[in-house]
Amino acid sequence: MTQSGKLKAPLWVCAVIWGAHMFSGGGAQAKDCTNDAGGVKHYRRLAEISSIAEPIIGVFEVAPKKAKAIAHFRILYDGCEQIKEIQYYHGGTPKPIDENFASNRFLPASKVIFDRDGGRARIRYYDNAGNPKSVFENVRSVMLVHDEAGKLSSAEFLDENDELVFGGLGYARAEWIWRDNGSAIETHYDAAGNIVESSGEFPFREAQLDFGPDGFVKTINPEGLSYHIEIARNEDRTRRFWRIVNADHSPGRGGAAGVSRIDYSYDENGYLIRAKYLDENGEPLVALSGHMGFRRVYNEAGNRLAYHFLNENDEVWIPPDRGYAGQIFRWRQDGVVRMSTSYVNASEQVMAHPGRGYATIVYDFDEYDLEIRRRFLDVAGDPVEATQ
Repeated sequence: MTQSGKLKAPLWVCAVIWGAHMFSGGGAQAKDCTNDAGGVKHYRRLAEISSIAEPIIGVFEVAPKKAKAIAHFRILYDGCEQIKEIQYYHGGTPKPIDENFASNRFLPASKVIFDRDGGRARIRYYDNAGNPKSVFENVRSVMLVHDEAGKLSSAEFLDENDELVFGGLGYARAEWIWRDNGSAIETHYDAAGNIVESSGEFPFREAQLDFGPDGFVKTINPEGLSYHIEIARNEDRTRRFWRIVNADHSPGRGGAAGVSRIDYSYDENGYLIRAKYLDENGEPLVALSGHMGFRRVYNEAGNRLAYHFLNENDEVWIPPDRGYAGQIFRWRQDGVVRMSTSYVNASEQVMAHPGRGYATIVYDFDEYDLEIRRRFLDVAGDPVEATQ
């Protein structure tokens, strides 16, 4: 970074500066430029992360002209080339985060604002109308604290009263002890300070995280388990696969899915369109989630139209533990909000969910595109009461 604050490196590098490794706090910062004007960039999606210590960045950048007709994340940078705000849009209209899976797991809100003060940074969550929003059940914000070297030392998940809250992540606080620039111990705590196991795809209480030169986690070594997780990325920083490796370097099984490996495929816009669950021999298997993997369908504007479960022959099927073959989604003509979700069979015919008592959910919105009601319909389109 230069004294003038002008961009001298790719924006993904600047996002690493925001992340765990080079946060501009402490005494090393030569100039306070956090209030200076930066710039705006547009991205199809955000890079998926396993730890909030990883960089928060946009991937698959699009030109402002193209962004006028598609779903995208608009990222505002300050004069320090750090993120000030991220908001999800469809064209020029703020868009809810619904059925698109374009965000990362720590930013499940239409709008997030980053407030910084020295070595502290506060992430605040908002809905598409700009109202404060609870995520992970009851989290309104996250307080990140960095040490004098700029490395992330703690993250506290706070409720609307700014108190520690134990929510959907399975922990209220995380701490990092850095071994060197590329390795840290991450530990999870509840609001009372007890060490607890997280939720998510790689549950752990305490783990050693090893980071690549781009700031993303490449291995997770959970304490007390006989395996570690290796994560590989494509050049565009989307995930290519993750796999479980035993202590003797043989393939193992683990993670929340209970599989040996998941392979990912993407379309030309960076949307995840295929996930394949594999055993130790590279053969398809049914994960703890009850299926072998899935295929997603997106339109050019970036809205997910459907997903289907796939069998070992890459054919759409109904997994016995699921009882349906997937879902289809209908969007409002302007592409901003999802109007309905329907369960379907292997021929993509609408069917009743085997345990929920309905086939379709219809969503109603107010003038601010906020969901105000859900209606449940049977196969014939008649109203029913949901059983779950």
